[in-house]
Amino acid sequence: MQTKALFIGLLALLFLVASGAGADVLEQFGLGKSKATNSTAAAGIAGGLTQDQMVGGLKEALAVGVEKAVAGLGKQDGFLKDLNVKIPMPQSLQKVEKTLRTLRQDKLADEFVTTMNRAAEQAVPEAVLPPHE
Repeated sequence: MQTKALFIGLLALLFLVASGAGADVLEQFGLGKSKATNSTAAAGIAGGLTQDQMVGGLKEALAVGVEKAVAGLGKQDGFLKDLNVKIPMPQSLQKVEKTLRTLRQDKLADEFVTTMNRAAEQAVPEAVLPPHE
């Protein structure tokens, strides 16, 4: 179960970094893209850290990234209003969608997409929370 949570956390952190929302997390550790001396500074910092300290720092960064991803995606419109993560109509249902829209039943097609995205918004916190002990 820890492996699954770690995997989800890594995906969330990668999503944050890729979308630009995780830049502030990287900046906290002096690893942001905007500084020209980052690689030198990072090498100097890493040289004075033990492996346990580096692992601890990475876990903390991952926890912050997961927390921010859950906060951003696990709320109403977290998926639906963010075009980078919005879940569109599945390709296998696009013919049905086109037919609905031709019949002026846009509301049904839109409600289906909204329902899928609302389900994802509700699932994000559930997928990351540790199991009850």
